[in-house]
Amino acid sequence: MPYFQGVYGYEINRKVELDGLLIHPVHQNFKIVRELARDTKNYFLTGIIEYKNKSTNISLFDLEGILAFIDRLDVIIINKNEFTSLKSAKDKIPQKLYLAGRQNGGGKLIQSDTFFEKNYRAEFINSAVHQLSKEDKDSVFRKSFFKTIESFRARRPFLEISYYLFYSALESLARYDLQDFDSKNSNEPIYLFLRKLGFNLQQDNPKDLKRAVSSYTHIRNVLFHNSGHEIEKDLNGETENYNIKDYYSHLKLLVPLVVLKYMGYDDGIIRWDSWYDRMLY
Repeated sequence: MPYFQGVYGYEINRKVELDGLLIHPVHQNFKIVRELARDTKNYFLTGIIEYKNKSTNISLFDLEGILAFIDRLDVIIINKNEFTSLKSAKDKIPQKLYLAGRQNGGGKLIQSDTFFEKNYRAEFINSAVHQLSKEDKDSVFRKSFFKTIESFRARRPFLEISYYLFYSALESLARYDLQDFDSKNSNEPIYLFLRKLGFNLQQDNPKDLKRAVSSYTHIRNVLFHNSGHEIEKDLNGETENYNIKDYYSHLKLLVPLVVLKYMGYDDGIIRWDSWYDRMLY
């Protein structure tokens, strides 16, 4: 008999084909799928993995992470068993996991697979699975990718830890891409890296502090050195207050977008400047 496994919490409306397995949607109604997938109190069964063989070379840890990255909500793959058919698997795999609630990471990065002729989600999943499979377990890209996920996977995420994870992911990618491991000030490699990818930020920008890399660095520094959430800096003779609450929402969307760009993903509808106004589409 073939093997099947449950996918809990991922918004899926169309079948995804990967090397050695298929992911089937459990429900066809888009509204039902969206409601179940974005529930922050429970993990509902939304997809079924069908294995072409008893095992697969795809890392389920990576696959969980990729699905979570897309929806920016934790996803769990569990309950593998033999069933006579897909219908039997849908009927017998538990419909809900009784676990602690889920933290919302800020809304899905890639739009639902319902409204477009091309299945962008399936395309990204295949690309990400392939890219992560080539990465060493301690590679900069792998660590940066999963840092963006761990910020919301924690049962009780701390603002300062999440902020530091995002900043660390961004700095690591920038230094690796530019092969700049010596600059004491991280502003410059981050700015050069973001400019290379086409993001509209400056190293310093007194007219718009949220578009200044230095603003996010000031907050990182006060977090790291003083465990504080805000810092005052002299800016052209005036005192400017930098508070983590004013910048965190921008950073937590900027970094996943940077990861997408770095991976070469572009579905043509993502607004790459949405980290600024927080409207992805």
